Amino acid sequence: MEGAPEPFDATWRRGPHEAAWDPVIRRRGRQEPGVRVAAFGHDVQFWGAELLELLDGSIRIAESRGDDPLVYLCTPDAPTRGSSAAASMGTVPQGSLVLLSESEAEEPIVLHPDEARSFEAWVRQLPGG
Repeated sequence: MEGAPEPFDATWRRGPHEAAWDPVIRRRGRQEPGVRVAAFGHDVQFWGAELLELLDGSIRIAESRGDDPLVYLCTPDAPTRGSSAAASMGTVPQGSLVLLSESEAEEPIVLHPDEARSFEAWVRQLPGG
């Protein structure tokens, strides 16, 4: 059908990692793309536009939204040198994406380079991306 949106896969899974397209209603009822990620025993939501900025290199850290515990998605070189988060990045390969919990007791969740590339390709094919 002409003008119909391209089909897309609304979920992403790679090994133990999982995410789902989750549109968010913002101001004045306008819908914006969002991504819900399973992390640290919760489903946390990120704005799709912020994930694209992270993947494009415009920002180095994306922050989760909502009432769930605060989670950050970042590159291994994003945490400030000397921080506990930076200390946990010692063995994380470049090209990875890392989920960090606001609770320093949680070990980072690492999307290794092949998983990170798969996640990026998935995010880029979502509506509004």
